[in-house]
Amino acid sequence: EISVPSLTAGEGDIVGTLNVFGAYNGGNAVFSGTGQTVPLLAYQNLTATGTAALTTAAPTMTGDLTVGPSGQLDISAYTLTVPGNVDAGNTIIGTGTVEVTGVGKTLRGVLPNLSVALGADVQVDSALTITGTGIQYITGHLALAADAKSTVMTVPGTLEFDGVQASIKEPQDTLYVGGDLNLYGTAPDTTSLSDGVIVLGGTVNEDGQFYALGTGNNKLVMNGTGTHSIWLYGVYGPSQVRHLEVTGADTVT
Repeated sequence: EISVPSLTAGEGDIVGTLNVFGAYNGGNAVFSGTGQTVPLLAYQNLTATGTAALTTAAPTMTGDLTVGPSGQLDISAYTLTVPGNVDAGNTIIGTGTVEVTGVGKTLRGVLPNLSVALGADVQVDSALTITGTGIQYITGHLALAADAKSTVMTVPGTLEFDGVQASIKEPQDTLYVGGDLNLYGTAPDTTSLSDGVIVLGGTVNEDGQFYALGTGNNKLVMNGTGTHSIWLYGVYGPSQVRHLEVTGADTVT
């Protein structure tokens, strides 16, 4: 039980229950116990190395969100906004959304749903897996890190870019999308999806004011079942797919 104003000068490792009396700043908090509840406080960096859950609402944060290799964070149906880096470990569970808002930040691990806010600029580091099957809306800039290492992003449902285009610029990087890939935007960009592999189970819908699949050595693999389309319509000129592969039982029009 803590009644002091804050822990901003250090880090609090909480094994049991954090009971808060009066105004309190969560500061740098580590939840390392089992079955813990994350109080509705203002945190700088929030870390779960044990099992913890949001039960009343999402807290406010100014820094990083980290889930340890054996940890688990249940965000329920809430939207947890993170201005810093996100290392989601083996899993963040629930039906809610992690919204990233920072610039020059990294993102990896397992999330139920993802939102990249307008003005944000984040890179997928190593691997990112989305478990939710709904539409993932991206309005900021999301890139698979150009770091000479394999980077993999997996989305079981539909992935939609509504603002700045995604970036994939290395041949060893792969984006898996189980549903449709909607490429909508507001500015021309001829190089953002210039390399790497996109493996798609649905339809490509490019109807924005940019070249969604620009010049370069990109590869599109259509591996769904049924009939799907590749619809490329750029206001500033035609997009292109350098390499196309159709696998499985998919019929492509």
